[in-house]
Amino acid sequence: MSKLKETRNKQIADLLRAIADLIEIDKASPKKIIEELSQVKNERQKIESKDPIGIFKVLETSGVDDLRSRLSQLSVPDLKGIISIHRLDPSRKSSKWKDPDKLMDLIMTMAINRTKHGDVFIS
Repeated sequence: MSKLKETRNKQIADLLRAIADLIEIDKASPKKIIEELSQVKNERQKIESKDPIGIFKVLETSGVDDLRSRLSQLSVPDLKGIISIHRLDPSRKSSKWKDPDKLMDLIMTMAINRTKHGDVFIS
């Protein structure tokens, strides 16, 4: 089993233990359990919703060259985060990549393709 799956399994087990403790000790109502679960979900959304540069906004306002220069300043995990947030790699091939240039190329290509999507109907 991969480390990611082990970590996720541990997190799920910890969450279920916490729910069981709430039920046993506090005789917690379903409302309290739902509040706890939504708190965990909100924390996860805060982590996942980070796009440090706003790739589509930069592409629209400053252009391709500025986007590439801003992407070059980011770390590999940040680049992978952008790919994940915007779902730029449905096949998830990029999850194994470690080369920042390769990740930047994917981001650039997919961002440009998405911004041009539908242009055929405009002209």
